[in-house]
Amino acid sequence: STTVTYRRIGDDNVLVEYGEMRLDLALRARAHALHHALEQHRPDGLIDLTPGIRSLQVKVDPARLPQSRLVPLLTELEASLPAAQDLVVPSRTVRLPLSWDDPSTREAIERYMHGVRADAPWCPWNIEFIRRMNGLASVEDVHRIVYDAEYLVLGLGDVYLGAPVATPLDPRHRLVTTKYNPARTWTPENAVGIGGAYLCIYGMEGPGGYQFVGRTTQIWNHRHPLTAQGFDPEHPWLLRFFDRIQWYPVSADELLDLRADMAAGRGHVEITDGTFSLAEHEQFLAANAEDIAATRAAMEAARSEERERWAAAGEFVRKESA
Repeated sequence: STTVTYRRIGDDNVLVEYGEMRLDLALRARAHALHHALEQHRPDGLIDLTPGIRSLQVKVDPARLPQSRLVPLLTELEASLPAAQDLVVPSRTVRLPLSWDDPSTREAIERYMHGVRADAPWCPWNIEFIRRMNGLASVEDVHRIVYDAEYLVLGLGDVYLGAPVATPLDPRHRLVTTKYNPARTWTPENAVGIGGAYLCIYGMEGPGGYQFVGRTTQIWNHRHPLTAQGFDPEHPWLLRFFDRIQWYPVSADELLDLRADMAAGRGHVEITDGTFSLAEHEQFLAANAEDIAATRAAMEAARSEERERWAAAGEFVRKESA
């Protein structure tokens, strides 16, 4: 059975955590089920709910709902939830353009090399680094996997509000990388990157650490909430929990045109309604378990080799300041 941990955060928050710290869609499903139950129950004193990948933070007014009552309420609700395997939730397919290895991301890497460090293992080309980290034969394999994958949005608010934390539904598509260390000081708006097992779209310019694969169109509509297709006035960020992101290729120049259309309120995002069933997903995992395990093992071995190369190059030796 899955362990549930309740962590007190001051007087006005409790963090509910599920299971061990690993990527498991069943744990995300449990957190989502509790989130939904609290929204339906809506106890007096509840202020806000913030879901994570395997957690839910519950913010309350302690004068109306003290923790002495909140934690028993949470445990009671949790015990009443249906099995996570019964979860079927709305899951839209959102097709987004991706300018592969976009010039803006190349510029960000160059700025990093000039201003932060030039000798990082992920320089001068993040996509080659992703290839090595996952034991792929060529960068074309990185390209193929990213475009073949369906990225399930597990969270919103990574880096900036509305920015997705997404991971491929098929574990064989889960490219894993380290993040920049230290981080970049500049990232172009709507750059697309991979950090750990997660993909993110940066909502705006700023610092960052995910390894770039390209750039897409706007995921936050702050100019034309009433006209841009795919957005609505009550939901100015494009993506929602359990959306499936699919990429289609565009050139750098085509992307600039698409971005201009979005900025002017003429943009269009292809969105198809559907559902996500955890039971069906687990049947897929079981049917492909042997190949999934072999693929993941090869990727893990490649990461071990990469870490050995770093060690030999002195990456883990603390560099004394001059």
